[in-house]
Amino acid sequence: MTVGLLAKWLYVMKENCDYFDYCKAVSESDLAKCKELESKFEKLAMLYADWGDIEDVTADPESDSFKQWLQPRESLFFRKTEIRAIAEPKCYELKPGHLLLEIPLLGTKTKTVEAIREYIDKVYDAQKGAIDKTGQSAGSFITVHADMPKYHLIGEYNKKTEGRLHKAFYFVYWLQVRPVLKKGSLYWGRLSITEIVRVLKQDPNNPFRWTLSEDDKSALKNGRRVKTIFLDTERTQIKRSISDLKGYIHNTIHGRFPDPTPAR
Repeated sequence: MTVGLLAKWLYVMKENCDYFDYCKAVSESDLAKCKELESKFEKLAMLYADWGDIEDVTADPESDSFKQWLQPRESLFFRKTEIRAIAEPKCYELKPGHLLLEIPLLGTKTKTVEAIREYIDKVYDAQKGAIDKTGQSAGSFITVHADMPKYHLIGEYNKKTEGRLHKAFYFVYWLQVRPVLKKGSLYWGRLSITEIVRVLKQDPNNPFRWTLSEDDKSALKNGRRVKTIFLDTERTQIKRSISDLKGYIHNTIHGRFPDPTPAR
């Protein structure tokens, strides 16, 4: 978890209508509405107790409102880590999620850092029950059981996850400006998916890196009709990103992020 990812989590949570309705019901002491929503979403009361009313919190990690909101909640999202020297090793009590190491200072800083990294790699391999290249078993290393924060990311956050999330977030603009959300479905008015692809191709910042052909650029410049035949794969990617966005928004009410799975 990073502060930036937490800000994105907060951002999609602010788009969740059910959470917004619950915050409103709490502020108005509407117990019937609270109970109705709590019966639909089993984690809702817990989420509200932890996250609070987020309507006026800006999902910008540099903003004062975000910092004020996060300050009393840091332990919910982050495990506090601090590297320090142990002056009296005999008095040290090993804690979950920590290691006490003897580190030889090698000839250069680079060699020392490489040695530390190699050891830490072995520790994490040991947690997975792996056997390292020297043939030593996982039991040869200390296993570190780290206490996880109450809220943590779902699954492994990697480049693929980051790209998928970035593409979905691009459509927050479209969700707010172009279409309307009715009964859980997006209505795009007069814009077809093909027309959306065309508009995206004119945006140099679109996350798909799509561009118009030179003929299309010339046609637009001269007021002629764009004749590009859009691929089914492009339309499919648009639909998938919109579906992902809806999943990210919905699943915040179950305490999950980034989870693009369909609402359930």
